[in-house]
Amino acid sequence: MQSKAGKTLDVNIRENHLLEAIAQLQNEKGKLEQELQQLKAKHQTVILESRGRSATVTESHQFDEEKKYQMEEVQSLRAQLDKLHLHMAELEQSYQDKVNTYRTHLLSAVQGHMDPDVKEALHSIIEMRSMEQFC
Repeated sequence: MQSKAGKTLDVNIRENHLLEAIAQLQNEKGKLEQELQQLKAKHQTVILESRGRSATVTESHQFDEEKKYQMEEVQSLRAQLDKLHLHMAELEQSYQDKVNTYRTHLLSAVQGHMDPDVKEALHSIIEMRSMEQFC
């Protein structure tokens, strides 16, 4: 059997080992807490970056939608412009046809050959103008 002094020595050794283990655990705890704080800070940074990128993506999507709408608007306006050009060409052709018809009637009248319908229409115009006091 061990003496009382031997038992005390064993208890002291165990106590020293336990105190060293506690000190190591506390040191490790401090390092882990510091690492946890760094991870929390990094997490916040990542969240802020994510929000920024999300906002950028949203803005980009809105810009794309706006651009798409504007392109559709441009296409619509071009179609309207083409339609107006076609209509204007038709009106120009109609105008030229009427001018040619009037010239033909005028030349016929100068040569003494006037269509009876044209002669009647001209007399009607002269009468209307005289009533309006243009002549």
